[in-house]
Amino acid sequence: MKMFHENMIWHDLKEIKIYTQNIPSNKKKQAKKTSSIILAILQYTYNYTQGLKRQNAYDAASILYSDMNWIKKRHLAKAIDEDENVIKPKIGNLYYIDYGNTFNGEIGYRHHGVCIGKSRNKILIVPTRSGADVFQNSYHPINNPNGKIVYRQGLQSEGFIKDCVLLIDDIKYISPARIDKESGVIDKNAIKDIQLQVFKNEFPGIYGEISKRDLKKQGIIDKQKQDIISLKNEINHLKQTINNIDKKNKKR
Repeated sequence: MKMFHENMIWHDLKEIKIYTQNIPSNKKKQAKKTSSIILAILQYTYNYTQGLKRQNAYDAASILYSDMNWIKKRHLAKAIDEDENVIKPKIGNLYYIDYGNTFNGEIGYRHHGVCIGKSRNKILIVPTRSGADVFQNSYHPINNPNGKIVYRQGLQSEGFIKDCVLLIDDIKYISPARIDKESGVIDKNAIKDIQLQVFKNEFPGIYGEISKRDLKKQGIIDKQKQDIISLKNEINHLKQTINNIDKKNKKR
C-alpha cells in the first residue's frame, strides 16, 4: 500500500504558512479573497482524495467522519453551561467520543473514554479500547496489582460496557463537542483508583515523595497510638495501686 502522502505535490499548501501566524491581519483577511489559499484548497482537495483512496475502509471512513464532525461542531461548546447542543459531562461518566485524526501512537477516531476531571470548558478523558492484546498485563488494584500502570483493566462489573483497557498514558483534555453520547456511569471507587493511577503514571517523582511523607506521617500516628495505649495502661496500673493502698488503709 502506498504511503498517504507519496507522489503528492505540496508547493501551493506550503505557500500559505504565512497566514498561520496568529495576528490580527490574518484573522481579518477573508480566505475566499486570498488567491494563495484558494490554490492551496484545490491542491489539498486533490491530495486528500487521492490519499483517502489508498486507505482501508475503516481508516478512510473514520477520517471522513471525524472531519465532517469537526466542521459541524467546531464552534460548539464555547461555554458548557450555555450551549444546549453539547452534552454536559460529569466526572465518573463513560462517553462515546470522536477523538479525531491523530498521529501514530495516539488514540484516534471513535472510542469510549471515561471523564476523570474538568477544567473550565474542557474535560479530562482517559480513552478506552478493547485491548485484548494487553488486557492480561494491564494494572488493576485488585486483579493485577503488578500489571503495567500505563494500562488499567476496566471491568464490566465497574460500570464499563464490557471488559476493556484504559489507556492511562493517552489521557487528554477535550472539548465536550467531541462527545457523541453518554454510555454509562463508572463505580466511584474505580474512578478514584483511576485518578490515582493517572497521577502516579504522569508524576512518579511527586507521587513517590507524597507516598513517603504519608508513610512517615502514618508511622508517627501509629507511634502516637501506641504511646496512648501505654499511657492508658500506666494510668490503669496506678489506679489499681491506689485502690489497693486505700483498701489496706481501711482495714487498719
